[in-house]
Amino acid sequence: MPGPASSRPAPALELSVYLLAGDRLSGRPLHRMLLDRALAAGLAGATVSLGMLGFGASGQWHRSGLRGPGVSAPVLFQVIGPEAAIRAFVAEIDQLIESGLITLRPAAVIRRAAGGLAGDAAPAGSGQPPA
Repeated sequence: MPGPASSRPAPALELSVYLLAGDRLSGRPLHRMLLDRALAAGLAGATVSLGMLGFGASGQWHRSGLRGPGVSAPVLFQVIGPEAAIRAFVAEIDQLIESGLITLRPAAVIRRAAGGLAGDAAPAGSGQPPA
C-alpha cells in the first residue's frame, strides 16, 4: 500500500521533448538516445510516449498507423527532476534536437518512487531497457 504523500511538495522542472518516431541520430532512434543519456546523467526516470495523432509547426498531420507507429508518429519524451539537474540535461541534449520542440515547466513533486527524484543517485540496475 502506498505511503502518505509528502506534506511539502518538492519544487522541480518538467522537461518535455516533442519528436517524431522516425527522428534518428547516427542511425539510432532519437527518443532512445535521449533515454540512454538521461540514464547516464543519473536522472531517476524518464518516459517516452507514443502519440496517436498530432501536428507541428508545419501544419502537417502526424499519426500512428493501424499496424504500429510509422516514422511520422508523434513521440513525447518526458523527465521531471530538480531544476539544476534538468537544466544541465537540456544543455547536453539541445544540439541533438534538430526538429522538435523542447519545453520546460515548473512542477511540484507530491510523491516519488523509492528510486528517487532526478539528481538523486540512480538505483542499481543493469541500465538496459527490457527486451
